[in-house]
Amino acid sequence: MQNSQQKTTSLLVKTPNQAQEDQIIDGVDMKWTVKDLKAHLSRVYPSKP
Repeated sequence: MQNSQQKTTSLLVKTPNQAQEDQIIDGVDMKWTVKDLKAHLSRVYPSKP
């Protein structure tokens, strides 16, 4: 039997010079690769890091 619960976490993204406010990114899948995370951030983060 598979575990049907998807495991996610939240990340706090901070900018070094505080040009943007800190952003909390919810729903980050624990199985994502760095590439997946960067793609998600480019969609949801205002300055597209």
